[in-house]
Amino acid sequence: MSAHPPALRLLQTPPRRTATAPAPQRPPAGPMAPVPLSPAVQEAARQRAQTLRQAAVDDFWRGADALLDRGLCRMGRSARRLAAALRRRAP
Repeated sequence: MSAHPPALRLLQTPPRRTATAPAPQRPPAGPMAPVPLSPAVQEAARQRAQTLRQAAVDDFWRGADALLDRGLCRMGRSARRLAAALRRRAP
């Protein structure tokens, strides 16, 4: 049995974390501490990120264009096959 009464133990427990209350963040210490970057390094990182984002957007649209082109080719082929089948059955 605890030396403290139950009500006092409740006051000593840390508050529970909820979805609306994020856990307090402590800055990392030691070798994981963030190192301040020079403005030149920050600018280089920003440029690299922008280049990678643009490459991802370009890849997306290249894939979307190829997919649309394939779909249009397939629809055209299907339409030609349907027209040929209807011509064969026409009186």
